[in-house]
Amino acid sequence: MNRACILTMLAIVWAFCVNGQSVNVLKLNPGGLLLGTGSLSFERFVNQKLSVQADAILHSRKLDGLGFSGAGFGIAGRYYITERERPGGLFGSLGVAYNFVSFNDVQDELFNYSYPSYALQIGHQWKFSRFSLELGVGGQYGYIRSLPDSPDTDRFYGDGFFPLLNLGVGVIF
Repeated sequence: MNRACILTMLAIVWAFCVNGQSVNVLKLNPGGLLLGTGSLSFERFVNQKLSVQADAILHSRKLDGLGFSGAGFGIAGRYYITERERPGGLFGSLGVAYNFVSFNDVQDELFNYSYPSYALQIGHQWKFSRFSLELGVGGQYGYIRSLPDSPDTDRFYGDGFFPLLNLGVGVIF
């Protein structure tokens, strides 16, 4: 993982530690699986405008007839643009993640690789008593430094730009 990615993650984790706000949201994003990436997230507010979100990521996608699957972890900072009771409102988000993916080629040989990714998202979160609903769109860019030596594909899940869809449901505590 490159130095900028590590420093960004450490800065966001530090923001978790100095948080004086008591609003937290535990969210599930099954809608992202429509585009190959679902997640379980924990969002904690740093103040009325800023929050930090930690993500556990699940990958499942077919490319060139091969099934790619894996997991990852990420962290994102969110800036809420509108003045609403948290966690509601329009937001912009920047995030980084590290991903681990595997696939079996047509000879059933297993290949593994990992890659960092960077994401940009705009979305809206609605608050309903103790529950939240979230809708967001954006993109993520992944970079695979060393590609697996598979004769069956020259396209790998996570390499390059991919659309991002966030359709999350959460519990506020």
